[in-house]
Amino acid sequence: MLGDVSIAHHRDVMKLLRSRMETARLLGDYKLGPKIGCGSFSVVWLAKHRSSGLEVTAKEIDKKLLSPEVKGKSS
Repeated sequence: MLGDVSIAHHRDVMKLLRSRMETARLLGDYKLGPKIGCGSFSVVWLAKHRSSGLEVTAKEIDKKLLSPEVKGKSS
């Protein structure tokens, strides 16, 4: 039984660590937090300014998925 508990605990800890590694990224002066939304070509993250602590949202756009017309306008 003890072995089962430690394996389950290990899985929970690893899941938590993976989750934190996926969401704790830096973008300039901002630390990206959890993903709060997504669409067909973007992801929206909760972010926090590292020195002021101000919380904002940040949209990450995958330019590879944009149409050629939109790509031309964003260059």
